[in-house]
Amino acid sequence: MKISILDDYHDTLRTLACFEKLKGHQVEIWNDHVQDVDALASRLRDTEALVLIRERTKISVPLLDRLDKLRLISQRSVYPHIDVAACTRNGVIVSSNMHAGTPSYATAELTWGLIVAAMRQIPQQVAALKAGTWQMRLVEATRGIVTAGDLGRTKPTSLIVNTSRASLIAPGALVRALQAGRPGMAAVDVYEEEPVLDSGNALVAMDNVVCTPHIGYVTRDAIQRYFRPDRGLRQRQADSCGESGSVVAVAVVTRSYQTRQAFSRTIGWPTLQAKAFWNSGIFETVPLTR
Repeated sequence: MKISILDDYHDTLRTLACFEKLKGHQVEIWNDHVQDVDALASRLRDTEALVLIRERTKISVPLLDRLDKLRLISQRSVYPHIDVAACTRNGVIVSSNMHAGTPSYATAELTWGLIVAAMRQIPQQVAALKAGTWQMRLVEATRGIVTAGDLGRTKPTSLIVNTSRASLIAPGALVRALQAGRPGMAAVDVYEEEPVLDSGNALVAMDNVVCTPHIGYVTRDAIQRYFRPDRGLRQRQADSCGESGSVVAVAVVTRSYQTRQAFSRTIGWPTLQAKAFWNSGIFETVPLTR
């Protein structure tokens, strides 16, 4: 059977264990996105089974009428992008697993990532570091308790995160380990020599490394704690809100019950109703309708 898979942007599907189920079939995977009907008709002219990834490509009448060999469209979740009536007329079966009761943990994780990135201005800090702009100074040195041998025993899929002290890792060991592919990724906020003013720094230049300019402790609350160690966290936040006359509000906008369920579990709330976020903000989800 000729099977075509569209919009696999990161070329992920062929790496999955379940891809073995297609062994013996002629499988073609497209990693780019094309919506032009002529281009799609050319790509899919011999396709018997079409695998879609969510709503990335519209399957409309003009396209379906040119795919004489197509017999099955398989995908997951909702299908507003597929003309089901036209598929029925053309004898094409649409099979879509609605995954009821399956939380979308990936979306919940991304939600937290976006919140942290926005609140801590991580993209801006990364850009500043790559441009050779440094904002903090080195504080204290620590010992190299993580050796090259330790790093060499990690998996190629491993991620190492260092927000403590660069010298916890033996000098130069992290760069060499990343170049060797073990671990495969790193996220670092501390460096052997600070400040990093050279945008050609080995770690900064790596595509598989996220670098921030030693901002782990750079928050209003943390800095205020240095000067007012006698005050509790909640009182400091309450005072901050009173002084600024504003409230930090974070709204999680999603139309998916599964996503709201997963997000709820990540923060330990039984439901996603509006909750007081300490004394200084509101955490709220806004469900959308189709």
